[in-house]
Amino acid sequence: FLLVCNLSEVVIMLAAQLMGWGIPLTPVMLLLINVLGDGVPGLRLAQEESDERIMGRKPIGRQESFFGGGILRVISIQALAFTVVGLIAYYNGAFIHFNSGVAPSQELGATMTFLVVSFTSILHIFTVRSRISIFKRTIRDNMLLLYIALAMIGLFAVMVLIEPLGAIFGLVPLGLSDWVLVVGLSIIPTIVAELVKAWDNRNEHQQFSRRLVHHVCSGESD
Repeated sequence: FLLVCNLSEVVIMLAAQLMGWGIPLTPVMLLLINVLGDGVPGLRLAQEESDERIMGRKPIGRQESFFGGGILRVISIQALAFTVVGLIAYYNGAFIHFNSGVAPSQELGATMTFLVVSFTSILHIFTVRSRISIFKRTIRDNMLLLYIALAMIGLFAVMVLIEPLGAIFGLVPLGLSDWVLVVGLSIIPTIVAELVKAWDNRNEHQQFSRRLVHHVCSGESD
């Protein structure tokens, strides 16, 4: 969870500056994201129950890397999705003018990036709860996690909606089209993660079926 969030934040900062766009997130914004968006919900995530299918998997070898078993690929794909939507948010806020939105500026770009990065981080919590789809994994056994996530999303939104409060953290108000873009971009990493899960679960099911058929055939031969 934290690897994906923090890695994407580092890449967003480096990529934006290398392309000459400016600084997409201030130190204060990064602190708010890491403490409130990642830290508070992450504490509750640590109390999550183990995946029911864990005992059905092959044992992990002594020499196997922490990033083995496809974990590195999953982290890379999700971090890439986080990075892309974060950079898109900043570029649109800093350089593109929407008719129903406010004038583009570095402050607007940073505010949109702040919201997208924080929202995607919070939504990512539900993705990492299990290797099965978030639509199949019940939330009833950890309702407090849901309440905390909603509270953090609401808190970040209020920081932007209440202009005097947002000004303390370097945030500026958004136009309607800016909010629509923020919400749309924030959902994309979750969609990507669900597609990856569906693909991995399909392959895992096929491999299990092949092993089962091989085991049955071997038993009949004996």
